[in-house]
Amino acid sequence: MKNKILLLAVFLGISYAGIAQIKPTLMVMPANAWMSANGYTQEFNNQGTIDVIYLYDKALREDRDLKKIINKISGLWAERGFPLEDLEAVLAEIKEDAAEDNMRTMKDGSEIAKNPVDVLFEKASPDIKFMLDFDFVDDGFDKRCDFNITAIDAYTNSPIADKQGTGNGDFSRTEVELAREMVFAHMDGFVSQVTAHFQKIIACQCREVRIDIKNTDGWGEDLESEFGEDDEELNVLIEDWLSENTTDGGPNIRMVSENKMTCKRVMIPLFYQKVYKSGKVKEKKMDTKKFAQQLQKYLKEFDITSKVVTKGLGRADIILGTK
Repeated sequence: MKNKILLLAVFLGISYAGIAQIKPTLMVMPANAWMSANGYTQEFNNQGTIDVIYLYDKALREDRDLKKIINKISGLWAERGFPLEDLEAVLAEIKEDAAEDNMRTMKDGSEIAKNPVDVLFEKASPDIKFMLDFDFVDDGFDKRCDFNITAIDAYTNSPIADKQGTGNGDFSRTEVELAREMVFAHMDGFVSQVTAHFQKIIACQCREVRIDIKNTDGWGEDLESEFGEDDEELNVLIEDWLSENTTDGGPNIRMVSENKMTCKRVMIPLFYQKVYKSGKVKEKKMDTKKFAQQLQKYLKEFDITSKVVTKGLGRADIILGTK
């Protein structure tokens, strides 16, 4: 792994020590279980499917201690040199930015609903979500904190590290102090596991995402239609492009039909070269949306119109036959 990181350092023109110091960006936030238990949820109609969304803005506004707890625990990460995205600040930015609308409308008049939680993570773009689930118990003798804390990869939503248990009881401490202490006691383990996970990403120079390709009824073609000089099925052309442009030789194609293609474990590169009109070439960070747009550009070579719709940080849908 060290050799791979060293090669990346040479490629980017920075020292090995500099690469080793690269840290993921974190966002500290309440866990889904905490949000549900405290009534900060709402049902969301996503094209006929009822999803549950989490009302972070309401939780921060109504639960005074929640913001204090998040700030205290964010401070623990900041003390260790980790960059942070502030949940409340990102929520305010989304509210002020009219362009971040939760409903995207295609040019043909159909609509694609955008889950507000997806908008939150796309706006903040953290590498790691540090999720807090806690409850304070007062048994008449002392007050203690029952907790479940988890570090999650924001792209794959897979857990990196977790710890649960009961903190030491103490009537003299505030709930905010008890919550901070419960995390502080396990910080070394979390820092070690989060750092190891991110260094693996740096070493392989790739990040795991998911790409789904979907057909629309009015297009007139589908994923089994033939395109190109060799009259290959569209799903084959897409799979070949993904194999050529991912870092591990190709995605895990989980499903292919005439109307849908599901591609999981798509290992996209961390960077791409941006060529400006001036001719200047600059290395830029790759993300799921940009990678999907590159596939979208490839499809244009076959006169196929499409629309890229992101769903959080680690997934993008390419809708064929519409803009």
